[in-house]
Amino acid sequence: MAIVNKHFYTEDGMVDVETAKSESILCKIAADIKQNIQLVEHAGIPVIPPETKAMGELPDNDIISRYRQMLSNDFIIDVMLGNHAVNQKAEIMLLDETFHKEMSQR
Repeated sequence: MAIVNKHFYTEDGMVDVETAKSESILCKIAADIKQNIQLVEHAGIPVIPPETKAMGELPDNDIISRYRQMLSNDFIIDVMLGNHAVNQKAEIMLLDETFHKEMSQR
């Protein structure tokens, strides 16, 4: 789930809140969430907790709506788009690369 936040990064930081709430970014996030959960399940790894597994079965519009709602909360905005997130860029990008490499080998 964390690696989908890669879509909030720019070359030199993070997107602004309005861009983060945009249809184009949130569609990518919804698609990646569903794809990543499917990859994990296809690899025979249980997806837990059940709420995470359920995210993979939601329509894209529901996932987009949930992210828009989260991005209306100042604490969540700070976590997803603030300095902490900026400092995690290398880690998130490495996790994304490692995850997809591992899943393609299974």
